[in-house]
Amino acid sequence: MEHKNQFNFSHLVSLYADKTALIIGPDRYTYQQLGTMIKKSAQKYKNSFKKILIVKNENIINFITEFFAIIESGNYPLVIDSFTPKTNIDNHSLPDNTFFLAATSGTTGQPKIYLRDWLSWKSGFETINDLFQLKKIESLATTSPMTTSLGLHSLVCSLYLGKSFLPITSPSQFGKIKKSWALFTVPTYLLNIFNELSALSSLNTLFLSGGTLSPESIDKIKNQLPLTKMIEFYGSSETSFISWQFVENGKKTAAVGKLFPHTQVEFDDNHSIIVKSPYLFSGYLNQASPQSWTTDDLGTIKNDTLYLFGRRADIIEHRANKIFPEEIEQFVKDLCQECAAFEISDQKYGQKIALLIVKPLEKELVKERLNQELPKYKRPQIYLEAETLSLTSNQKLSRKELEQNYFKGIYHDF
Repeated sequence: MEHKNQFNFSHLVSLYADKTALIIGPDRYTYQQLGTMIKKSAQKYKNSFKKILIVKNENIINFITEFFAIIESGNYPLVIDSFTPKTNIDNHSLPDNTFFLAATSGTTGQPKIYLRDWLSWKSGFETINDLFQLKKIESLATTSPMTTSLGLHSLVCSLYLGKSFLPITSPSQFGKIKKSWALFTVPTYLLNIFNELSALSSLNTLFLSGGTLSPESIDKIKNQLPLTKMIEFYGSSETSFISWQFVENGKKTAAVGKLFPHTQVEFDDNHSIIVKSPYLFSGYLNQASPQSWTTDDLGTIKNDTLYLFGRRADIIEHRANKIFPEEIEQFVKDLCQECAAFEISDQKYGQKIALLIVKPLEKELVKERLNQELPKYKRPQIYLEAETLSLTSNQKLSRKELEQNYFKGIYHDF
């Protein structure tokens, strides 16, 4: 049976031959050079067809070459980081239009293997290109590893649109980018390098995904990058884009913007967000392709703007009360560099509420503010302090991991 994936790197070579495709440290590769490397690497897969072949997080140029070589050979790349599939992937039949497979981040549970077809990403790339006028941008960069959905998405988007792609592994690289460029990153990364943000002064457009910034954090970043256009996306590996908004002039608390073109959302009785769009994934391994997707987030729409209440998996159940961490965090984000509320398992209360704070202005002011703003049952019982918020390999915050770190004794009492 014919392999129906419609992605073709040779077509990109014919369009952009001598343009720079990749800038990795001091090395540059044109589309023609990268195409030659891909064809050469694809030779080792010539005796296999429609097989699932694993691509791991390694040397960046090797990862990129192998990813496209597997596709070129008529096989399917499975992109993973440290996650090892428990199932036997060799015995699974896939839809013929499968572009690649990848593992979810696992921040709200065990990682799952999901499928993507090419057209779902292609339509998103073209919409982004038109909506945000990327024709004026020469280079796209990302701080996310290639094995993350944001990192891989940034790579393929850049190449499809004929840009130069720059994987960022150190903030020191920012100062070396002189031409018009856009950066795809996650909010936690920016906050962790806040003191080095001046290196991004030449940045044209900042795309933020994989979390949202508070209005206070946006103001702080904008003061460092006054000439940069800032766009916040909301979505997931399964849905791609759901909503977006310009945030350089601020935003409303909990707002994640207006719906992405051709996207529809509905809500069930519990306020779970149900998404229908042409950008949806093709389902998890060995499952049917979904017509819609119910996210882990809860929210509502007001005046054409989507608002998030929080994530089902993050809800803290304290003394039979359900509390969103964001309900606590919103009142102290202006009193510290970063903060995160999370649950701690407790035999008496079921779950205690903990608040971890990075570089508070005044400790007593934090407690005083929460005592004023929150009813007693929503106030933290445990206050903790750390130099930074620990992130997963996908540069995301995992509240489950914060709880594990607490029991390891990593944090200081507030």
